[in-house]
Amino acid sequence: MHATAHIGPNAILQHLPLLHSSLGPNATSALLAQAGLAQPPAAHGMVAQATVARFHNAVTQHLGARAPALQWAAGVGTGRYILANRIPRPAQALLRALPSAWGARLLTRAILQHAWTFAGSGQLQVIQRSPLVLGLHQNPLAIAAPPSHQPQLPLACCGVSNAVLGADLACGTGPRNRVYGLWRCMLQLSDFAASCK
Repeated sequence: MHATAHIGPNAILQHLPLLHSSLGPNATSALLAQAGLAQPPAAHGMVAQATVARFHNAVTQHLGARAPALQWAAGVGTGRYILANRIPRPAQALLRALPSAWGARLLTRAILQHAWTFAGSGQLQVIQRSPLVLGLHQNPLAIAAPPSHQPQLPLACCGVSNAVLGADLACGTGPRNRVYGLWRCMLQLSDFAASCK
């Protein structure tokens, strides 16, 4: 694992309210401690990808079969956070006003430019444009996970967040969404591929 790479704090923060409500504060604190965190990371700043990987592994090991649903919800939360706090309103309005294919292309370019915030030392690339296939190679969260947990982590890492952004910005909710079809993304990691709609 790349020692100096970092990932945005939402990779942890969006899990915490969900963990509090499903496990309680003591178990949530124990999961943070297992990742080497005495307290949640600051909302502004980055977290060492090794710490994020330890946290995701702890969540996956502790929740077992329940982990994918929680990680999915955390990804949705991250996507909503990005919409509310990171993409300027004029840019959102522009993306929604463009034809879906153009909006998707611009949004994809923005996602690629900001991939360092969620991919850490991994490399995100466009595999194909229609339907959109994004490849996240050397995903640091999956690489750090035991093999039995690897398929769950790429989707939790960024696929759901990007699907939320795509569905909201590139496709919108109007009639053109029905014409263009749903935003589709597929994250590929070596022999594993996870798709989301």
